[in-house]
Amino acid sequence: MLAQSLAATSGWSFVSSSVGQWFTVGDGALGAASRNLTGFIDEAIASAPTVAFLDELDALPSRATMDARGRDFWTPLVTLFLTEIDRLRASGKAVLLLGATNFYDRLDAALVRPGRLQQRIFVGPPETRDELSDLFRFHLGTDAQRIDVASLMNLTLGATPAAVEGWVREARATARGQNRAMSLDDLIAQILPKDNRTPEDVRTIALHEAGHAFVAHRLGLKVQWVSIMQSGEVGGVVASALPTIAPTLGDVRDQVTVALAGRAADICFGRGANTGASVDLEQATRLLIDAHERQGLFGTLLYGPALTIRPSPATISAVASDLDALLARAMQMLERERDLVLALTDRLIKSRVLSGEEVAKFLSRKPTCARTEAGTAAVPGTGASPPRHTSRTTTASPA
Repeated sequence: MLAQSLAATSGWSFVSSSVGQWFTVGDGALGAASRNLTGFIDEAIASAPTVAFLDELDALPSRATMDARGRDFWTPLVTLFLTEIDRLRASGKAVLLLGATNFYDRLDAALVRPGRLQQRIFVGPPETRDELSDLFRFHLGTDAQRIDVASLMNLTLGATPAAVEGWVREARATARGQNRAMSLDDLIAQILPKDNRTPEDVRTIALHEAGHAFVAHRLGLKVQWVSIMQSGEVGGVVASALPTIAPTLGDVRDQVTVALAGRAADICFGRGANTGASVDLEQATRLLIDAHERQGLFGTLLYGPALTIRPSPATISAVASDLDALLARAMQMLERERDLVLALTDRLIKSRVLSGEEVAKFLSRKPTCARTEAGTAAVPGTGASPPRHTSRTTTASPA
């Protein structure tokens, strides 16, 4: 959509393709794919000035990560694409070549070097209500004049452009099938599919996510939004961002505490630990292992992956102790403000989605958690047992 919009606003023509399309048009053999690749570049040059867009660029794999068999198959096509880019540049035609991928790190190094696809631009989901509203209005077209787009904002916080496009397309198809104009209800039916969860399960999920959001806010992480809307196997999510691009050990401990806060809320206020925290536990464990063996934050500068060994028994033991201690920390934070956490849970059940601004306003009645001189709240000693009370969070941070 972005590439097509760029072409439209600039008055240039637009051509698009994908690696998958190169193989599906024709007999699917390497020769046909090569001809389709060359045809794509030919069309871009002939249509100049042109925006030429190649989707799912990572379908063209990096030669450095392939085994011998894969390398023998893919190298001719990768090499051809590189030389075709060079031919495009040498033509002198006004062609803007754009590629899209969700996995930039999987691209062949020669493909992204200077002179080829060297400029990297991150395109994330809309970050503000205005951006999200503009996205809906773009896809709704003239239908936006009859639909209260503002009423959709809370329900769709964190939505990707692809999701918005899909909702509008399906809502429009529903209305067309009934020979009428699309309505707000058609859109809401797509955004909020039937929820078969019991009230008890909804409350369990809301409590878990409220725990994440509360602890994140108290520790100074910016909560972007929190949702208990079901999406596939994901029942709820909190999106938050670190206040720094260079996290210290204290920041890592804060991240882990936030990741464990859902489980802490389950234990403190719910029915106890449950199976809904597996993604959180994976995130917390990876953060601590990386701090020990990749980032030099625990007394040794050895880079574990360079040794090609699994985490040492000492690291595993230390990580387990840290997890226990930071879970206890999260539980203590939640217990200190029990009534506020439970009130946030009730608010989330009612609204289903809360923006970061709404969470901050709701929690502003209480002071932030005291922090030590090292920049992190006091943590129980290594190996500390959780308090006597017996559960996806997404945190943006540098790689």
